[in-house]
Amino acid sequence: AENQIFLILLLAFGSAATFMFWGKWLGKLSGIAGHPRNQEVSVHKSEWISIILMAVLFILCCVFLPFISQFIVEEYLFSVFGVFVLGITSDNLWIASIILVFIIIVLFAGLGKGKARKVDVYMAGVGIDNKDRTFQSSLSKEITATSRNWYMESYFGESKLSPFGTFICSAIIVLGFIAAAVMTVGIV
Repeated sequence: AENQIFLILLLAFGSAATFMFWGKWLGKLSGIAGHPRNQEVSVHKSEWISIILMAVLFILCCVFLPFISQFIVEEYLFSVFGVFVLGITSDNLWIASIILVFIIIVLFAGLGKGKARKVDVYMAGVGIDNKDRTFQSSLSKEITATSRNWYMESYFGESKLSPFGTFICSAIIVLGFIAAAVMTVGIV
């Protein structure tokens, strides 16, 4: 279990990709939309249900992490390896859960209370039309504020990555079949 370098690489890559996804998602949520139409009107109810369900399950998993760790993860690790060494103590997991509950209460306590005062949006320039989100830039040009992604298609586009990814995945599948055939022949 100590020489699992491939597993560590998978965990590191997965964590980085997940962090990037959630960071981008949070940026989109907290950003100002570049168009005046209300996106929430066009979201289907099934999408709202799935988003709310995922959020609630995520919060419940975080709050009940000490239980999940003790009764599922530790039991599984002990049954597989016969020994279990605590990385994080149960007390620290409980402290983290209590802090999370406090943060959730603070974040959502004022949700839906009162009417917020509407103010003009500051866009690092002289505002021209707040409704259309246009402003005068530092070069005296009229610019419409937008929120979009930078995908770097010339470097990371599907046409660039697909052949490489197809080759690597095909090689892994072929190696898997070869390893399975060798192990099957070796067992029989």
